[in-house]
This record gives sequence, structure tokens and C-alpha cells, in this order.
Amino acid sequence: MRIDIQDSHYQWHTGNTQLVDLSNPSTSVVPQRNIQQPVQAVAVHIAEAQGTRIPLLTITLNAKVPFSISWLRLSLGAVVALLLLAFRPRSSLWRTSLTESKAAQITIICVICVTALVVIVHALITAWWSNNQSFHQPNAYTYDFNQYAHVAQALLAGHAWLDLPVPPEFAQLANPYNPQARNALLAQGVHPIYWDYAFYNGHWYSYFGIIPALLYFIPFQWCSSFFVSGGLALPATVASTISFMLALIGLALLIIRMTKLYAPHTSIATVALGIITIAFAAGGWYLYQRRAFYEVAFATGLMFLAWGLWFWLGAKRPDAYGNPTPVSTAHMIAGCICIATTLGCRVPMIAATCLWFVIFAPEYRSGLLFRPIAALVLPKRWLLGTWKHLPLHKRSVWHTWRIDSAMIASVVAVFTPILAYNYARFGAILDFGNAYQITVSDMLHRHTTLSSLWQIIQYYLFTPPQFSSYFPFASTAHTPIEPWQYADTLVAGLCWLAPAILIPLALPFIWRGFSRTDPAHAQQRGYETTRTMFVFAAVLCILGSIEFLAVAWAAGLDWRYITDFAWYWLLSAYLVLLIVEQRCSQRLYRVLFACMVLLCLVSVALSVMQPLVNGQTMSLSREHLDTYMQIYSWFVWL
Repeated sequence: MRIDIQDSHYQWHTGNTQLVDLSNPSTSVVPQRNIQQPVQAVAVHIAEAQGTRIPLLTITLNAKVPFSISWLRLSLGAVVALLLLAFRPRSSLWRTSLTESKAAQITIICVICVTALVVIVHALITAWWSNNQSFHQPNAYTYDFNQYAHVAQALLAGHAWLDLPVPPEFAQLANPYNPQARNALLAQGVHPIYWDYAFYNGHWYSYFGIIPALLYFIPFQWCSSFFVSGGLALPATVASTISFMLALIGLALLIIRMTKLYAPHTSIATVALGIITIAFAAGGWYLYQRRAFYEVAFATGLMFLAWGLWFWLGAKRPDAYGNPTPVSTAHMIAGCICIATTLGCRVPMIAATCLWFVIFAPEYRSGLLFRPIAALVLPKRWLLGTWKHLPLHKRSVWHTWRIDSAMIASVVAVFTPILAYNYARFGAILDFGNAYQITVSDMLHRHTTLSSLWQIIQYYLFTPPQFSSYFPFASTAHTPIEPWQYADTLVAGLCWLAPAILIPLALPFIWRGFSRTDPAHAQQRGYETTRTMFVFAAVLCILGSIEFLAVAWAAGLDWRYITDFAWYWLLSAYLVLLIVEQRCSQRLYRVLFACMVLLCLVSVALSVMQPLVNGQTMSLSREHLDTYMQIYSWFVWL
């Protein structure tokens, strides 16, 4: 709604457009401050769909807004005030190290677990209305978002294709992936043509990974079949919520274990800040806001990734001097299984396997892992420990065959059903079906040009925010790509919304100062550990960049894809934060550390505020209109 006013000189003053919820007194009053003189006329502009009935009975000028107290607003304000108080300079959280207070570790995990339990229960209670997620209109595609439920039904029936009808006219097309050919059939009333399904050899398939279906949908449908004939379809919202909350717990445990392993004297405030920053700015807030069908694969992949890295770090058993000792076989196998499982959730996430070589570099250089390969491939100067000084014929190269075999067997055991499922669907073990999807373009013949890739990179990273004078004081940016391809609407680039990803850029500067350390300290554990953290942070940064380029090239511009690569950069930023905090005795590093903390806080704040901007896929007004209107009423008079 917009209110325009005509003054005594018959000049019109245009007001600001405002959302109006007639059930909310705060938003049903429309302010107009552009005039300070007698009013001759008032024009009310209402924008609604044609045929909408608006319960507008009267319009009152100079209305008085009734006084009311929003307990939600007061509670959120209190939470923000407590957080600012907790992270203030010289707070006790900055003075207490993680290892000094086990109560702090337990408190962090308990808060996250309780929050996760509440959110999961809420999702279970509220998600059943969305059980039917199939929509169709005449001369249009059929949108059926129960893909995982269809996969579960097909697997329980003993075949890989989905039990969905295929129109004969569509099956007879020379190229069913051509959007123009499909649109011609839709204009003739041919249906159902399922949107975003994979079509191959006359059958419908889902090109999404099989692991979520095996983990959630098949057990639920099988168990519910004892009470309802054929079983019930699990709402994707429930599966996405459970995976995201378990991923959040895994990320928190990962940050704590990484800190205890590499920088045990880190303050509690730094650990808490790292958890919050990665949880919100690495795509987690997006996954929580949406929690729909498309987010199931991302949330489940992130869950296995976080827990896999946690198990891997738990497998390390350094002694008091930081020297590697035999690893924990159980932790190693569990980590390998979790990381390998990401292949069946979200294929790009399998790149995290490369982190094994960084995490366990001291172990295989010491002959504790894959000793035959290390003995034949690694130069002698790269070897560590007593194994380095033994002659080649006395190194017992097969000493580690048990744990080596266990790791390989665990990965093969996970990869085999995933790749066999690919073969059953598309006739090739490495064909995941992405090219056969029915979407906005012909994915079978789609090619991303270097020009398009450069545009996508710019949009992802550097899109400037578009500010406005009314709530939410920002709007979405225009992101056209030439030649045309689908592009998501963005609020701003990652460098604006999550500036914490810029922290790893300080690595060369910090390394230059670190490399000047007295060589006599090279044998100290702190020196070796810090060098390991440097390498770890650098590899994370490089892997994230490679993943980013691969996703931009293969998938294009869509904000949910930041879950594939942003966590690499933010985890690297956290390691840099740990390194800098250890050197805060120097004034320059104290200033640098304060700037990094500020970047993390800004990243969290902007990530939380991002869903308030309209016009994007994760807009709060689109997903939860009542909540948006409640928040909007707090700012309506600004």
C-alpha cells in the first residue's frame, strides 16, 4: 500500500510503499511524512492480485497507534545485548582458555543440542501440512517435490526408476531435454512433464543422491506401512531439519576438537565466535530458512562432512611433545565412512577427502599409515621419527597393512552401492544423472563459457548491496548473465555478506612474520603445530577456491551452492584467527585480531539479516510471512 497526499498548492507528494497486515495494528497504520501543510486530497494505492478481496472498511487520517509490547522483540533485544556483553573487550570469555574450563565446553554443546532438539520437534509438529508437495496447472510443468519419497518407493519395489507416468508424446521427442520442444507439448496440454526430474531411456529418475533416501525416507515409509497401506512419505522439511541440526552439532564439535588439538590455550570467546560464524555464514542460515526438498542433499552432505572431519581429528594421538603415534582405528574408519558418504549426498563435497593428506601428514611421514607408499614415494628428507633413519630393507613396509586395509575397505563399502545405483539408473558408475534433468535449459548440451564463468564469479563474490530508504533497507541485485543462463537473485556478494572469508588473505603477512622466528625454536611443539596450522589453512583456502570455480562452472549462480565451498574459507579463517590470537602479545597482532573478530561479527549479523530482504529464494516473507510481518512492524516507523 502507498499513500499519496496533495498539499494546499495542489502538488502531489508520493509516499513510500509499505506492506500492510490488517490483523497487525502496527502495520495497518501507514505513515506519510513528506508534507507539513494542510492536505487537500489523499490517494490510496493498493497492489494486489486481480480479483483479490480486501477487507478495507474505513481509512482514518491522523490515526493513533495503540500502545503494545512485543515480547518477541524484547527477547531478541535481550539476546543481542547479552551476546554483545559476552563478547565485549576484556570479557572473562576472552581471558579463559578452552582447556581451563570443561564446563564451558559442555555448556556450548548443551546449548546447541537443546536448540537442535527444539527445532527438530517443531519441524515434526509443523511439517505435516506440507506432506503433499505436488502441484500442476494446465499447460505447465508438474512440480512434485516428493522426489526422495518416490526414490524410497521405487527402491522398496526393487527397481531404480520412479513409478511416475511418462506421456507418450514426451517419450517420443528426439531431444526431450530441449526446452522449446517441451514447451510445445505443454501448450498442447500434454502432461505430466515433471520439473527438475531426470529423464533417461523412457523412465523418470531423481538425479539427487541416494543417501538421504536410505537414511530417512525408506525407514520412515517402511515403518509407516505397518499402519497405513503403502506407507507415508516423509516431508522433506523434517529430513532437512534433522540433517542441518546434526550438522550444526558436528561443526561445533569439530571446532572444539580442532582447537584442542592445534591451539589448546585459545579463549572460549574465540571458539564460540568460530562456531557461530561458520554456522551462519557458510550457508547454514540459508539451509535453516529454507529446509525444503532441495536443501536435503546440502544439509545431509554437510552433516556427514562435519562428523567425518571430527572423527579424523579424533583419530590423531600425538604425544606430549607433539610427535605422531599410532592412530585410533575406530575413529579413522568412522571418518572415512562419513566422508565417503558425501558422494551419495552432494557430489562436490567429496573433495573434502583431500584434507586427509593434510590432517594425517605427520602420521604417514612417520610410517604409521600407508607405509609401503610412503617408503617408495616420499623422499627421505620428508620422513619423520626413527623410521627415517632405518635402511629401506629394514623399514617393515607392511607393518600398517591392517589399518590401511580397513580404511580402503570402508571407503569401498560406501562407494560400491552409490556407484552401483548410478549404473542401474544411467549405465555408468560415474554418471550421476545431472545432465538428464528437465529444467530451464538443455543440460545435456550446456556449456559454460569463460565469459559466463567470470560473470558468475563476480556476482558470487563482489555484488554490491542495493540499499533503500525503507525496511528492510536493502533490495536484491540484478544479476544477468550473457549469454543467458539461469541466475539466482542475490542480496550481495560473499565479500559483503560474509567478510570473514577475507581473513585468509592475511596468511602471507602472518607467515612472513612467523618464518623469521628464531630457528632454535623449530624443535618446540608450538612451532611445529603453528606451521601445521599454516599449511592446513592454506590448503583449505586453495580447496575452497577450486571447489568454488568447479561449482560456478558446472552449476552456475545459486546462493544455496555456497554450502559447497564457503565452509572451506571460513574454516581457514578460523585457523588464521587461532594463529593470530597466539601472538596477541604484540601490538600489531592485537590490532589484526580485533579486526578479524569484527569481520566475524559483521558476517554473523549480515547473515542473520539477509532473509529479511524480499525478492530472493530464502526471503522470510516468502517462507514465513507471519514472522516477517511481525519483524516488519518493529521498523515500520523508521
